[in-house]
Amino acid sequence: MYMNTRTAIFILIIVALAAVVFFLRADEPVIETTEAVLGTIVEEVSVTGRVKPVEQVALAFEKGGRVAGLFASVGSRVSTGGLLASLENSDERAGLAEAKAARATQEAALAELIAGSRAEEVAVTESKLLAAESAVIDSRESLLNDIRNAFLKADDAVRNRVDQFMSNPRGDNPQLNFETPNDNAIELARVAVEHTLVAWGSSLAALSLESDLRAEAASADDWLAEIQSFLNMVASAVNGIKTNVGLSQTTIDSWRSDISAARTNVETVRANISTGKESLNANEATRALRENELLLAKAPATDEAIAVQEAKVKEAEARVSRAEAAFTKTLLLAPLGGIVTNIPIRIGEIVTANTIAVALISEDAFEIETFIPEADIVKVSVGDGARVTLDAYGDSVILSAYVSAIDPAETVLEGVSTYKTTLIFGDTDVEIKSGMTANVDIETARKDNVVIIPLKAVQYGAAGTEVDIFSNGLRETVLVQTGIESADGMVEIVSGISDGTAVVTYSEE
Repeated sequence: MYMNTRTAIFILIIVALAAVVFFLRADEPVIETTEAVLGTIVEEVSVTGRVKPVEQVALAFEKGGRVAGLFASVGSRVSTGGLLASLENSDERAGLAEAKAARATQEAALAELIAGSRAEEVAVTESKLLAAESAVIDSRESLLNDIRNAFLKADDAVRNRVDQFMSNPRGDNPQLNFETPNDNAIELARVAVEHTLVAWGSSLAALSLESDLRAEAASADDWLAEIQSFLNMVASAVNGIKTNVGLSQTTIDSWRSDISAARTNVETVRANISTGKESLNANEATRALRENELLLAKAPATDEAIAVQEAKVKEAEARVSRAEAAFTKTLLLAPLGGIVTNIPIRIGEIVTANTIAVALISEDAFEIETFIPEADIVKVSVGDGARVTLDAYGDSVILSAYVSAIDPAETVLEGVSTYKTTLIFGDTDVEIKSGMTANVDIETARKDNVVIIPLKAVQYGAAGTEVDIFSNGLRETVLVQTGIESADGMVEIVSGISDGTAVVTYSEE
């Protein structure tokens, strides 16, 4: 009896614990999640329309001009993109050719920049550098000779042409052989000039092509200036000599001639040194330029240089696009395959922009007319493609179409503002009849490789558009920015979450 009571109590405890666990688990929320994925989402506007006969499409040039050619006739069949008429366009054609040539030039420059200099170009640059180096050597040799020749002319001017009428000319007390008011100044200057010639002559012994020829030329110029000043004093004294006993006019004239020649020679060699320095400077500058050119020729193009040239290519491409657009405006092309019904213009006639030039209808002569509510019309544009099914053939036969026109004015149907929208059928193998009911899905937007989640996961709170995410057993609400929505209940997430994030699609508290 004691054992039965204990067993009963144990069973009751087990039952109580099981009941507690059951009720605790029953209070846990039920959560369903799905992962955000990368994929393609298509936004569509779905409407119902009716097939009707195609109205005449009136075509006009976008610009005025003289009609140059007609390439269709009334009743002829034309294909999509076929040329119907053209204006005179020699200027536009030339502009297009010029733009294409400029683009080709920039593309070639980019290719050359990426490829780098050719071996032949490097060789040419190296030969230019060798020529520049040779010119530098020649100019240094020339300047060296000018300095040496300047000393010889200066030495001759003083020690031969002046010293002929001086006693003890190279000593410390030289004397003029004639009287002159400034003979003391001349004699002192002769002593100084002698020191200059001695110093200059000594420096020439060590002078070579490896010497600092610019510094040597500067020193020579200073010495020549001193000697020129001395010769000017001597010339003034000689020109003032009067004929007297023991000094004939012939002798005086000879001295005057020698001093004049000495002055000319010194002036000439001084000018030669100046010219030689300028030539050396110019040739060394050219050599430096050729060295830089060779470095650039051997170096690969920088990223910056390539980026600049790529920008020039894009600019040239933009010019081609503008030229093509200008040329295209002189052509009238068929927007669809069909039959020409009217051509009111003639070759040679001057037409203005937007004047009807050609009228045509589609070959099958049918289109779709539908009315799109104002909430959806902002998504639709002329040229948008569409999938069409006809009730007569069922959902298995899918036809293609595109939006050809949207009325700018609204049409009120049952109190709702709608806009009449016309679609043109693409190529079709089925027989279409007027009055058929058409189910139209217009593709208004398509985005690839974007984050997509079910639309039912999106909530709209006080803070904005929200999504609940579930991670590591925790639930969190985040703000998101949504994009386009698809007809199958998916929505694009522009920002807020990334692919792989678990989003809550269902929750039962």
